[in-house]
Amino acid sequence: MGEGFGHVSRLLILAENLRKQGYECIFLVSDLPRAGAKAQQSGFDVLAAPDVGLSPLRRGEQTTSLADILMRRGYSNYAKLKNSLSAWKSILNLINPDLVVLDYAPTARLAAGIQFKTIVIGTGFTIPASVKGQIAKFRKGKPMVSEVKILDTIAKVQKTDGEWTPSKLIELFRGDKVFLTILPELDCFSIHRKEELKNPLVFPSNPAMGKPVDDIFCYLTDQSPKISNLIRELQGFGLKGGAYLRDIDPIKAKSLTTKNFRVYSEAQDVIKISGYTKFIIHHGGIGLSQFALGLGRPQIILPNHMEQHMNATNLMRLGCAEVLRNWRKSNPANIAQEIFGCVQKTDLISSASNLAKKITGKRKASLNIVLSECINLMDCS
Repeated sequence: MGEGFGHVSRLLILAENLRKQGYECIFLVSDLPRAGAKAQQSGFDVLAAPDVGLSPLRRGEQTTSLADILMRRGYSNYAKLKNSLSAWKSILNLINPDLVVLDYAPTARLAAGIQFKTIVIGTGFTIPASVKGQIAKFRKGKPMVSEVKILDTIAKVQKTDGEWTPSKLIELFRGDKVFLTILPELDCFSIHRKEELKNPLVFPSNPAMGKPVDDIFCYLTDQSPKISNLIRELQGFGLKGGAYLRDIDPIKAKSLTTKNFRVYSEAQDVIKISGYTKFIIHHGGIGLSQFALGLGRPQIILPNHMEQHMNATNLMRLGCAEVLRNWRKSNPANIAQEIFGCVQKTDLISSASNLAKKITGKRKASLNIVLSECINLMDCS
């Protein structure tokens, strides 16, 4: 159900390592042009997953938990849920996998039921904590729909085929094994979490070394003229560096490039960039948040949605980031002015560096543990 490359990137790490050990991996993705293309570029077969669009919010409505997001994905509508669930079941039955690895894919989990072995990986947001048996809220307020109503719809759909029905809605975000592939410091539901937290599948072994020569690197989505204008304003402040703008046309990227500030239309190596860049500017996705944190580079966050806001809050609490929460309502000149002010804060640079040394010194990647569990489950199937 997610956006961006974070979900498929985690799955690719597992798939590439499983392939080395002789296992065949197939990707089911709803975002074929981006996530699908990334998996194909790595040499994997890709199939289109059923995609139920997110219904728009009406005036005065706001989501309070993943239960509300499920509702907006059709989970309180019998016909919509039956159609998408039937499609998932057909695909899984045709592939007949030894193991289904899920990342923020509750309908695939429902389709897998108890027929297929499942492993769930993800973040604190996509694997929500349980509070009195219900999905933890990420925002105060009245739920858009009760979990009981969604469970009732699921039960009616599954009754037709005699399939597995969860007793609690949160079971759609669980499997035979569950791994939070995040740093504990970035778990947005840490106060409710009882399970043992794991670490990222991969993680920079050492903080970035050397004295940075560039001021900033931006990793943003070119979703509106505002982003392009922001880049021009940042260049006007004389900031050195570069930017990867997702979804930007290569010709447009070239037109935005200057002598001291290069704009890319293809994703760049964050580890390499961090070696010579003071600040990383991005929307607050968990993947980049973790890498920048481990590399010891301060971050400037321009969040777009709730998960990114929650990641940003944790980063700011750790003392290694600044957050521009209302950036979408500001004009590019004002945003650039705020960013320029953040870049002058040398205390953020030292704080991020010191924090990275503490984290990387006592943490280990979880890849081998997750791989071992994948293989164990397949051997038992």
